[in-house]
Amino acid sequence: METATTAAAETTIPATTKTYGRRMTRRRSTQPTQYLSFRWASTRMASARRALTAPRAPRSDGVVVVPDPVGSRTAPSASPSSDPPVTDPPSSAAPTDDPTPGTAAASTSQDPTAGSALGSAAAAAPAPCAGQSANPVPNAQLQTALASGGGFHGTNANNVTFFAGAQDIGQNSPPDTQLAVGYSLVVEMVNNEVCVYTRDGALVQSTPLGQLFGASHAVRVGTKTFDWPDITDPKVEFDQATGQFFASAMVFKSWDAKKHVGNDGSVMLAVSYPDDPTRWHSPQVLAYNTSHVLFDQPKLAVSDDKVTVTVDTCGTGGNCAAGATFVADKGELVKSNHVDAVGFGNDAYGTIPAIPLTPAPASRQYLYHYHVAFGGLGFSYLQEQIITGIPSRHNVHRVNPPANRISGISDPPAAAQPGTKIKLDTGDDKVESAVYEGGIVWLSSGDSCQAKGQKRSSCLRLIQLGVDSSDGQHAPRKTYDLDLTRRGLNSFYPAVTMDAARDLIVSYSVSSDTVYATPEEVSLVQGANFANVVAEDWSVTQPDGSITCSFCGKPNRFGDYSGAAPDPVNPEDVWVAAEWGSPSPTDGRWATSIGHFTFGTPIPT
Repeated sequence: METATTAAAETTIPATTKTYGRRMTRRRSTQPTQYLSFRWASTRMASARRALTAPRAPRSDGVVVVPDPVGSRTAPSASPSSDPPVTDPPSSAAPTDDPTPGTAAASTSQDPTAGSALGSAAAAAPAPCAGQSANPVPNAQLQTALASGGGFHGTNANNVTFFAGAQDIGQNSPPDTQLAVGYSLVVEMVNNEVCVYTRDGALVQSTPLGQLFGASHAVRVGTKTFDWPDITDPKVEFDQATGQFFASAMVFKSWDAKKHVGNDGSVMLAVSYPDDPTRWHSPQVLAYNTSHVLFDQPKLAVSDDKVTVTVDTCGTGGNCAAGATFVADKGELVKSNHVDAVGFGNDAYGTIPAIPLTPAPASRQYLYHYHVAFGGLGFSYLQEQIITGIPSRHNVHRVNPPANRISGISDPPAAAQPGTKIKLDTGDDKVESAVYEGGIVWLSSGDSCQAKGQKRSSCLRLIQLGVDSSDGQHAPRKTYDLDLTRRGLNSFYPAVTMDAARDLIVSYSVSSDTVYATPEEVSLVQGANFANVVAEDWSVTQPDGSITCSFCGKPNRFGDYSGAAPDPVNPEDVWVAAEWGSPSPTDGRWATSIGHFTFGTPIPT
C-alpha cells in the first residue's frame, strides 16, 4: 500500500450566524487543516465572484396539503404539548464563488475487513438489527395485481412490501437512517450498525458501523496514528455500473472541554465487493483535520467517474460555519482501493451533491445549497454548482451558474409528540437530499410553512430543476418550487429518489400532539399534479411511543436523515427507509422501517 504524504493548508472559517444545535455564535478564526495526497486542481474555472442578481420571481406552487392515508394512525388519549415551537435562526451565509481547490486523500494502512466477511450471521445477530422480520408485511392487493401483470402508471406508487429496520439499543440518537439496494441484497446504515437484508426482508448480517470503518483509539494514516474512536453520519449508495456499494462516514474524536482535545477527525470511504455488502475492502481516509474542526455530516454521490463528498466544517461548541467539497477518482478507488482526490474549501454550509442515477452529460456532478438570508423578504436563493473532471487527469473544474430565486425558506419548528412536552428536533433549512435522473434534479429539505386555517408547522420543501441544458452561464430551469404539508401534522427529514421513468418518491416522518412519530411517503408520477398525491404510512407495527430518551437532547434529536433508493432490478420500483417512535417499554427510543414501492402496477379496485 502506498504511503501517504501530508501537506498543510490554511483554511479560514468565515464569520457566520449559522450554527448547529440551536446555538448562535459569531466569530472569525483561522484553522490549519491537514489533508492527504495534497493536490491542486489544474484549472480554476470559477469566474470572479458573481453578485446574486434579482431575477424575475419564478412561479411558486405555494403550500400543498397532502390528504391523510387510509387508516391513518392516531395516538389514543394523548395530551397535547403546550410548549411553543423552537426554531433556529436563518442562515446569513453569503454566496460563495469557486475557491482555490486543494485537498485531500490517501489510504489508511489498517485493513480490518479486506477479503473477509464482516459481523455475524443472522442467527447470532446483535440487538441493533434484531427487530428485522424474515416475514415482511406484503400488500395483498398489489401482490395479486403483480401476479396478473399490469404496467399501468397511477398517480402514486404502490406498496409491494415493508419490513422492520434497525432499532435503538440505548447507544445513539438520532439514527441517521440510510438505505441502498443492490441486485440481491439491501443495506441499511444507522449510526451504530450496518444491517444487510435479503430483498424480502430476511436479516443476513449485522455489523457495528465502527468495525466497518475501523474507528478506534489507534487509527493509522500513513505513518501517523490518531485517536478517532467515534463514528457517525453514514451514507451508502449502490453503484449499478460496478455492482458495488459505496459508503462514507465521519470517524472522529468527540470534544473534551476539560482536556481541550478532540472535535477533529476524518471523512472515510469504503467500497464493498461486487453485490456483496457483507465483505468490504479496507476503509480509506478521504480527508482529515487535527485542529478542532469536524468534517460533519458527509454527503456522498457516486457518478460514472468520480466520488464526491461534501461536508460541513464545525468548530467546538457546535459552530458550523462553512463547508468543503472533496472529489475522488472512482476508477482508482475501485481498481486499487486508493484515494486520489482534490478539494474545494470555504464552501457554503449545507452544500450537497445530487446522487446521479444515470450519467450526466460530460460526467457532470451537480451540487446545491441555499442562500436563505433573504427569507425575511419572502424569497431565498438556490445555488447550483457543476464539477467536471477527475483528479488522476488533473482536470477537475467547478463552475457556479447564477442562482435560482425561490420562495422563502426558513428553519422548521420542532414537532410535538403525544403525551409529553418534549418535542422532536426537525433539523434546519439546508438541502437534505438531491437526486439526478435524465436531465432532472429533485431536491428536498425541511421548511416552516402555514397552510390556510392551520398552525405553522414543519413541512417538506420540494424543488425540481431541469439541468442538462445549462451552459454554466445561466441558472437551471426551475419547474417546481412548493411546500408539502400534512393537515395537523409536522413533516420532517425528507429524502428523494426516482425510478427510471423519473417518477418521484419522498420518504419522511410525521408527528403531532396526537400522532407518534411515523414513517410516511408521498409519490408522484412524472408530469402529474401534486394536488393528487396521497400520503402512505408504512410502519411495520403501530408507532406507540414518544421519543423521550435521556440521551437524546432537548428538543429530542431525530433524523438526521431518511433514506430513499432506486431499485436496480426493477426499473419502476423504489425503496424508502425512515425513523418512527418505537414501542420500547423503557426510555422511549426509535426504530426504523424499510419499504418497497412500485410505480408499475395499480392496486385493483
